[in-house]
Amino acid sequence: MGREKKAKTKFKKVVSEQFPVNPKRGGGILKIEAWENEKGEIVKYGIAYILEFSKNSWSEKQGLGMIFAAGILKVV
Repeated sequence: MGREKKAKTKFKKVVSEQFPVNPKRGGGILKIEAWENEKGEIVKYGIAYILEFSKNSWSEKQGLGMIFAAGILKVV
């Protein structure tokens, strides 16, 4: 009466791109990723805006800040 393990679906990463953002527009990096299933359908994606803080920034610390949006598309 143990738990049955659900078979994991394998997805293939088909998009993995990074774009630098001009410092005049806030700086940082825009990162985009997407995965597809065996049928070639996009089933998962991620978009992240990654901002690197410097010592001269308002936080007065070094580190990374990230705004991230992700989603899973339901395939019917």
